[in-house]
Amino acid sequence: MLYVYMTKLVSLTDEVYEDLSRKKLPNESFSKTIKRLTSKKKNTFMDLAGKWPGGNEEAKRIFDEVLNERHTYTKTREFNL
Repeated sequence: MLYVYMTKLVSLTDEVYEDLSRKKLPNESFSKTIKRLTSKKKNTFMDLAGKWPGGNEEAKRIFDEVLNERHTYTKTREFNL
């Protein structure tokens, strides 16, 4: 027996439906897909893992530049103990 509960009707263009279908995970309803895609969860650094399009050398170069800029704007103090 199949029960269908519908409280609201949403109209989508074919293009949007196809986009949503591609983003839908296996065994995930369209409602859950929309909720997942529209929720405002905070991203973590782990969410960025593997997203860098550049190579390791480019990442190292940028990291070194950031460290050099920090050093330029940071004052150091010497302490005698």
